[in-house]
Amino acid sequence: MCKNIKSITSKVLLSLALFTSYSYADNIDLVKESIMRFDKSITVGQAFDNWENCKDKKWTEFQTNNKKRIVEFNCKVVNGMDCTVQWLINLDDTAEVIYAKITENKNGKILERRMTPLQIFKGIYANK
Repeated sequence: MCKNIKSITSKVLLSLALFTSYSYADNIDLVKESIMRFDKSITVGQAFDNWENCKDKKWTEFQTNNKKRIVEFNCKVVNGMDCTVQWLINLDDTAEVIYAKITENKNGKILERRMTPLQIFKGIYANK
C-alpha cells in the first residue's frame, strides 16, 4: 500500500512539475495568439497568416546554444523580397520581437531594406 501511494505521489508531482515549468505546449501558438500594443484589433497570427502579399509562409521554433527559445516567421513577399521576424520566448511565457528584416536578393547580392521592425509590422497589419 505504501509503495502505491509513493508511486501515485511521484507521478502527480512529476505531472505538476512538467505543467508548471512549461505551461505553453507550443511557443508558436503563444506568439500567434499575442496582441501587439500598436494594434489590439487582431492577433499576431491573424495579421501574419492573412498577409496577402506574403507567399510560402512558415512558422518555426528553435532553441539557441544557450537555451533561449525563439519563434521565427519567414515568407516570400510578392515583390521578390524575403521577410523574417523572430520572437524571444521569455521564462514567464511572454514573447518579444527581437529581429525583423525585409531582404532582397539582387543578382546574388542580399540587400536589407532600411525599415524599423515597427514599420514592417505596420505594413503587415495593414495587409500591404
